Amino acid sequence: MYTVDARHPDIVGISAGAIVEPMHLVSTGHYFVDDKASWHEISDGLPQFGGRSGFESAGASSGGCSETMRSNSPSAIVQAQLDAYNAKDLEALLRTYAVDAEQFALNGERLARGHSELRTRFAVRLAEADIHARLLSRIVMGNVVTDHELVTRNFPEGRGSVEMLCIYEVLGGHIQKATFALGEKRLDADTRTKIQKGSA
Repeated sequence: MYTVDARHPDIVGISAGAIVEPMHLVSTGHYFVDDKASWHEISDGLPQFGGRSGFESAGASSGGCSETMRSNSPSAIVQAQLDAYNAKDLEALLRTYAVDAEQFALNGERLARGHSELRTRFAVRLAEADIHARLLSRIVMGNVVTDHELVTRNFPEGRGSVEMLCIYEVLGGHIQKATFALGEKRLDADTRTKIQKGSA
């Protein structure tokens, strides 16, 4: 019914045929690609993994970068920035953005422009111990990629999460413009309990 690998304890493989209810899932990559049929081509721009474990970067054996970074498809570029964000890899994250890229709030306020301002903004966010963005859904229309994410944050009050709508415009293999809409901040149960005890 499921598979686990001690080398990748955070990954559990589940046979899709064992799930009865409709699955609202988003594909994030292809695994065990070295074992696929020779006539089967993967052309959706998602990262590919293979090797002995099935989870090794497709570009690792040749000393190159992963399929995510080799592909210039908008979806692959946006996935690369999400992977770098969750890995807290500031340099890899900046490489997905154009040197003159801009970030905006949905109301039109500019949040950052260029790598220098992006670096400062990202460094503050990546310093949070529990920062992690979970992709809930993705829509791709031409060079525009819209991600719906649930982001775990360390707020001043404590650990919590917030939904985000992230709209990326990709040009020339880099994110040129990113626009963000924030949902309601939700604090974890433990955080709410601590606040309640502190105010009692």
